[in-house]
Amino acid sequence: MTTTVTALPTAEQVSALAAFGTNQVQQTADKLKQRLPELAEEPRTVEAELILSVPETLGKAINHYARLLLDALDGPFADPEAARSIWRSMLNTCVVWRDHPALPADLRDALATAEPL
Repeated sequence: MTTTVTALPTAEQVSALAAFGTNQVQQTADKLKQRLPELAEEPRTVEAELILSVPETLGKAINHYARLLLDALDGPFADPEAARSIWRSMLNTCVVWRDHPALPADLRDALATAEPL
């Protein structure tokens, strides 16, 4: 199902969602290291690197969407349709946190439009 996005976010919302998502991803990586101490050992095994690359990649994707979206919202090549598409992708990436108690209300409303993957 495709997420319907009608309202474009503010730059503050984009930055807030990127920061929130990045923080959640880092907390997840830290929890993985606590539950599986071999992930925290140095040097890391190939398997440990692979496991830890998942949250790292997710964080990079969220921040990449944020940079693209900020440019599409207010840059020399601002494009509202591109911004909607990027915002939809960012929301769908962050949908796992839509019920998180620390998520600001305006982001909760935006994430309510996203579909879990």
